[in-house]
Amino acid sequence: MTITGHTDSEGDDTLNLQLSRQRAERMSAILAARSFDKQRFEMRGVGTQEPVRPETTPEDRQYNRSVSFKVTLEERQ
Repeated sequence: MTITGHTDSEGDDTLNLQLSRQRAERMSAILAARSFDKQRFEMRGVGTQEPVRPETTPEDRQYNRSVSFKVTLEERQ
């Protein structure tokens, strides 16, 4: 599972990148505490580079302060 942290466009790019990584790491810790195998997680922080939605309103910025998940299933042999 890929866990990706996002931020809105407010603030410094370097700090946003760091914050997005922290969001992904925090979500990984929450899932691991609930018996998910942390070894199967890939964590990414993308800052403002992959917005969830365009920021035309304050509400839109809210959606970009988030974490997204991508689940990839492995083929069984």
